[in-house]
Amino acid sequence: MSSLTVADLRRVRPEVLEEVAGGLRREQARVLEVTAVLLVARVARLSWVGAAADAAGARYLGLSGRLGRLVFRLGASVDALESAAPRLRSALALLFRAGRRAEEEGAWVDEWGSVRVLPRAADPDVVAAALQARREALMRAEVEAFVCRAQTVAHDADDDLARSLLAAARGVADTGLSSAGTAPPPPTLSGGLTPFATQAWWSSLSPDQRRQVLRDHPEWVGPHDGIPAADRHAANLVLLSRLERQARARYDAVATGWAAPDSIGLTAASNRLADLRAVREVLGCRDGGARTLLMVDGSGELLEAAVAVGDVDRAGHVATYVGGLSTTVRGDLLRYDSIFARMRAEASRVGDDDDDLAIVTWLGYPAPQNTSIGVPGASVFTSSRAESYAAELAAFTNGVAASRDRYVHQTVWAHSYGSVLAGFALLQPHSIDDVVMFGSPGVPFRSIEETALKRGGLNVLRADLDPVATAGPVVHDVEAENVAGSIWLSTAASKDAVNRWGASSGHSGYLDAGSTSERNLLAVALARPDRAVAASTRERTSHFSADRVGSWFARAAKGMPWGSPWGSPWGSPWGSPFGAPVRRAWAPFPPASGQLDPTPPS
Repeated sequence: MSSLTVADLRRVRPEVLEEVAGGLRREQARVLEVTAVLLVARVARLSWVGAAADAAGARYLGLSGRLGRLVFRLGASVDALESAAPRLRSALALLFRAGRRAEEEGAWVDEWGSVRVLPRAADPDVVAAALQARREALMRAEVEAFVCRAQTVAHDADDDLARSLLAAARGVADTGLSSAGTAPPPPTLSGGLTPFATQAWWSSLSPDQRRQVLRDHPEWVGPHDGIPAADRHAANLVLLSRLERQARARYDAVATGWAAPDSIGLTAASNRLADLRAVREVLGCRDGGARTLLMVDGSGELLEAAVAVGDVDRAGHVATYVGGLSTTVRGDLLRYDSIFARMRAEASRVGDDDDDLAIVTWLGYPAPQNTSIGVPGASVFTSSRAESYAAELAAFTNGVAASRDRYVHQTVWAHSYGSVLAGFALLQPHSIDDVVMFGSPGVPFRSIEETALKRGGLNVLRADLDPVATAGPVVHDVEAENVAGSIWLSTAASKDAVNRWGASSGHSGYLDAGSTSERNLLAVALARPDRAVAASTRERTSHFSADRVGSWFARAAKGMPWGSPWGSPWGSPWGSPFGAPVRRAWAPFPPASGQLDPTPPS
């Protein structure tokens, strides 16, 4: 059969199929009643013998057989109609969500399934224009995914219904109907926009199909962005148990000599067990809210995981933390989880009592390690690792957005090398509303419109005596606080009418309890810029003086063994920010950052 258009689908009425099924079910009951009467009459005349009795018996048998076949055909037709109705209702729900999402951006879906947007006058504000372009790109991706899935579900239901009714009319069983209730696998796509197609697939499944997938194919759910956090958690618990069994078997094989004995293999096996124990320990924590396992991936050398404290499916605000150099699951997950549980409790001091914040510790990439400093592609002195996994972070934020029926405010907290990764993620289609970069060694863009964030969406913390923030741009290009349009927030001591907040110092003090930097992180995550504390002139001036030391360090770095500028992708003498910036595929215009260039303090 030809594919159904959106216009065809809009005319579908599943309730009509259910009414027809109900009518056929009643007719089937009447035929069964007639058949029962015939059988009773036949039994009552068993004492009748002779040629006439034999002829009457043959007539009884023939009539009963025809009635039995009619009962089968009616029942098969009812089953086909009752199977098709909920699938078509699911297709209509997908189409409704697509239409509602399009309306949020002033667009609509036409009868052929194309997204139509009213022409807009060119916005002279380049930041607002970039933001609108990103929102429209995300809207199109989501709407097209849901429309495509709706058409697929409706087409399959229509085909199955036609085949089943034809089989019923011939009086044969439709073997395909029994497999109609089996859940299909998720879409095999790749890229940052895949979560929208994944959510459309999950939404199209019936409750029974979802339970079947979670039971039989947890790998279809746990690793996939775009599925609700509660469902991913259930699937990932199964995957975690599998990884634990595999890790234990591997360790036993190495430790007992069944595998080739070597210290490196034993260390790796031991580290994997320690990683998995850390995940289990965090999931067992109950302080500050329930934990949700959003990802666990043991396919690489380092275990990757993402654990949330708070309800990602319902919270109005979701903050995602991205760590930097030497971050590992076994070494850092429990520590970060404890910090973020405390920060959730502190949120009421910064936001309002009804603000609900979920915080995700996203260790979803193999962070550069101290042992890999000289390894090409894995060193903290290059952006290779950040570029390779930026799409993963962007997809995660798109997945959180896709899994929700309504808008959720999302923030990324990016520390150290994590800010390099977050910087590249901002150059891809993403669902990030605000970013806080702290202890940043630099970012791969010069102006905020390249990121398609709103004005005020790029926030920077830079503490006193943080050597990475001072010398980092030697390696990773542009200082985050010097990006045109960025907001420089304070890490110095501060106070308001009720609370006092302490200063942060060094590279690892940004998450200190009761610090101004903690306050600023929460203010941004809760979408309360009015509660944030801006960096003072003194802070800016002192850091500008430190930058001059960093400039000298940049020149001194020339000729070092790993090369200047320590693997900078642009190859300039000391990491010039003005060579070949990464551009978004969906950028509607060239950068115009000159309009926003800040003037550094003298």
